[in-house]
Amino acid sequence: MNRTSNSDEYRTCTKCGKIFPNTNQYFSKNNGSGLNSICKACQSEKTKKRNKEMRSRFDTNKIEYSEEKICKKCGRSLPNSYKYFPIDKACVTGLRNVCRECNPNYHGFLPDDFEASKPWTQDEDQIIKKYYKDYTGIELHELFLQNRSVRAIESRASILGIIGKTQDTRIRANKHKSELLKEKLVGREMSEEWKSNISKSKIEYFKTHTSWWLGKHRSPQQVEEIRKRQIGKWAGDNNPRHINPLNGNLNGRWKGGTTPLYAELRSETKSWQKESMDFCGYHCVVTGGSFNNIHHTVAFRDIVDEAFNNLGLEIKEWVNDYSDTDFDLLKKEIHYLHNIYGYGACVCKDVHKLFHDIYGYTMFTPYDFLDFIYKIDCGECDKWFEENNLQININYDYVEYLESILQEMKSA
Repeated sequence: MNRTSNSDEYRTCTKCGKIFPNTNQYFSKNNGSGLNSICKACQSEKTKKRNKEMRSRFDTNKIEYSEEKICKKCGRSLPNSYKYFPIDKACVTGLRNVCRECNPNYHGFLPDDFEASKPWTQDEDQIIKKYYKDYTGIELHELFLQNRSVRAIESRASILGIIGKTQDTRIRANKHKSELLKEKLVGREMSEEWKSNISKSKIEYFKTHTSWWLGKHRSPQQVEEIRKRQIGKWAGDNNPRHINPLNGNLNGRWKGGTTPLYAELRSETKSWQKESMDFCGYHCVVTGGSFNNIHHTVAFRDIVDEAFNNLGLEIKEWVNDYSDTDFDLLKKEIHYLHNIYGYGACVCKDVHKLFHDIYGYTMFTPYDFLDFIYKIDCGECDKWFEENNLQININYDYVEYLESILQEMKSA
C-alpha cells in the first residue's frame, strides 16, 4: 500500500487502509508540521488499547513502593505511595509525579486508615434494585448496605437507572429532612437588623440577576419518559384522598383542626404575607396571573408546632389560656421561623390544590415545592394545565430565591 504525501488532497490511513481528506479533521497533528500517518479513529483505538494494557498491570488501588519520590511541583521527597501521590494507572508506575497536596483536585495526603472504594458487587446491585423504591437512602444504608454511604447508594441507583420512591418512602424522607432542618435551626439567634439586611440584599440581587433555571428545558424524549412513568400513579384508589377517607377526629392523622389559637397566630403573619406578595410581584409564581393564596413552603401547622417545641410550651385551644409574656414569646418565635423559611409563594387556587393533592397538607418541605416547579417546567403537568385552561409562566426569580434559602439552611 502506497502512502500519499501531506500535500495531496487525500491521505490513506496506514493502519485501516481507508482514504480520508488530508486535513486535521481526520488526522491529528504530529510533533512536526505535518499530520500523523494513521487516522484519528485508529489513533483513538490504539490509545485505548495502550491505556487498558497499562491499567491491567495493577490489580489493586493501594499502589506503593519502598523508595521515595520527588514531587515535580514542590520538590519534596515523599514516600512513593498512593497515600502521597494520586493513582493514575495509565502512568508507568501507576502513580502521578505531582503529590496530592500540590494537586487542587485532591485534599491533601490520605490518612493511614484510609480504605479505597471497592467495586459494586452483583449482590449489592440486586439489593438496590429490590429495595430502592421502598426504603430511604438512610434506611438502605442502615439495613442492607452498611459499608456504603447514602450518597454512594443514591449514585449507584442512578447509574442502574433506578429513580423514584413510593409515596410512603417520600413521606419518611421528608420527615427526616424536616428533623435535620430543625436541629440546624434550634438555638440560632439573628438580630432584626441582620434579618432586614439579608432580606433587602436578596430582593435587590434577584431584581438584577437572571435565574440560572430560565430557558432550561428537558428534551422531548425525557418529557415523554416522565409522562409515561406518571400515567396511572394517582388513579382510583391510589389517590391519597381515597387511601383514608375518614374525616375529623375519626382520621388517625387528625390534629385538632383550626382552633381559635391557630387562627390568632395565623393573623400574626400579615406582614410576612405582604412581603411575600411584594417579592412575587403580586402574581402567581406558576401561571403569572392572579393569585388566591400565599403558599407556605413549610406547612403553617408544622411551623407553629416547631415554635411550641422550641419554647417548651403546651398547645392549648384559646389565646387567653396563656400569659401575656408567653404569648408574646410565641408570636416572636412565629415571626422568627417565617423569616428563616423565607417568603411564601403566591399561587392561584387551582395550582395550590394541585400541589397539596400531590404532596399532602402537612410534613411537606421547600424541597417539595421546588420539585413541584420542576415537574411543571419539564412538562409533566401540561395536560392538567390545558384541561384547566391555565398558562405556565414560572417566576424563575422566586425559584432561585427558594434554592438560595435551602442552601443557607443546609450550610448553617
